[in-house]
Amino acid sequence: MFKKLSTLLLALPLISALTLNQPTTQVYSSSQIDVSWTVASGDPTAFDIYLDNPSFRNTFAVANNVQTSNGSINITLPAVPEGPGYYLQASPVGNVNTVLSQTSTFDIAAALSSSLSPTSSGTGTVSSGTGLSATTPTSTPLSGSSSSSSSTVLPTGSFNGGSNGALTFTGIGATVVGALVAAGAFFA
Repeated sequence: MFKKLSTLLLALPLISALTLNQPTTQVYSSSQIDVSWTVASGDPTAFDIYLDNPSFRNTFAVANNVQTSNGSINITLPAVPEGPGYYLQASPVGNVNTVLSQTSTFDIAAALSSSLSPTSSGTGTVSSGTGLSATTPTSTPLSGSSSSSSSTVLPTGSFNGGSNGALTFTGIGATVVGALVAAGAFFA
């Protein structure tokens, strides 16, 4: 009896009180989630986090060498099939076969879609006394959108005709326009 009790007491320091918390929002494939945990004295200073699903028996390392004292981390999940049965597992660094804690199972939904669609509109024409002309879009927006944000990028530039007939361009692509004008003058 004493031998069994002493063996049990020796194993107690190996039992971790680290507890991974269940995700509190919908989880999507290939997206970011916040993972939090609670700790107790005696927990390891660092651990690894894995995403697992027994239905297809794949374990994905999603965070390595996580500092226990941080209390939470934002991680990006890999592309995985949508469905139920996923869970997060905390393990000692480099030892996926030892489980410190794991969440209950949760569902992962299909990845959120995002799109980018380049568009352009408008033209501007400038002529000088040399008979050269150049046409360029006045704007070339690149619009992107996802479920949470959208942005537009507008490269800009301007043509200036000087009183001496010189053509100058400032902005994106000035070197290319300058080279084209020089080539046109050379072959004229």
